[in-house]
Amino acid sequence: DQIVPAYIINTFNWIPGMTGLCIAGLFSAALSTISSCLNSIASVTVVDIIKPLYRKGNMSDKQVVWCAKILSLVYGGICIALSFCFIGVKSFQQLAQVLISSQEGPMLAVFIVGVLTTKASDKCVSFALIAGYSLMSCISFGALFSNYTQPPLPLSTEECIFQTVTNHGNSTFVSPTRISPVPSQDNNKDVFVLVKLSYLWYSTIGFIFTLVLIFLAVILTGWKNNEIPEDSVCLSPVTRLWMKQKISLKTKELKYEKENNIITSTSRM
Repeated sequence: DQIVPAYIINTFNWIPGMTGLCIAGLFSAALSTISSCLNSIASVTVVDIIKPLYRKGNMSDKQVVWCAKILSLVYGGICIALSFCFIGVKSFQQLAQVLISSQEGPMLAVFIVGVLTTKASDKCVSFALIAGYSLMSCISFGALFSNYTQPPLPLSTEECIFQTVTNHGNSTFVSPTRISPVPSQDNNKDVFVLVKLSYLWYSTIGFIFTLVLIFLAVILTGWKNNEIPEDSVCLSPVTRLWMKQKISLKTKELKYEKENNIITSTSRM
């Protein structure tokens, strides 16, 4: 996390003011990104949550603006408070990867189910998404605050057989020797198993867990019901092609049944 500041200090330390200017540029870029994120979250909250729940009718533009500003301030305060919670985190990159990876997997599962199938209802998807987020949040925050450290790869020469050559006069003796291992203390025995996983697996675990829950919920609530219209433009081209073939097959079957009914009715007459 200190590579860029160290590079700036070591490279521009001979130019007065250049180091501070570069650091200020980094902070300004970060602040611009964070401010846009806070404004987006506040706007989404106002439009999707507050305005539908507003009981006095439609909110005026002035009320919407003030509400968005207040929410931006609240979300900013929450971010500042959370920054104090992550003081003990060793790497900012690990923190960012953990927070992002724990949310990408469940969201990808919901997206794939919504694009490739027509069976999942909003209740099934919401249940699976909340469960996936809950599981991944427990794993990710447990890994961050458990002080667990990944054990390094074995690089020692323990248990390796070496040959010791000794000369006694005109004779040479070769005797194998084995280095006894040094007992190591494992301080991570009491850590939960899922916390020991690498954060690179979080997206995969969240994706599989959420996808399985969605299909289980769909099977329990009714597999034969189509929650998404078969001609929806939100479906992928592959799914639309498959649905067209399915619809054409059903049309042919209905046409064949009608013809059979007509033939049987005429034969009876």
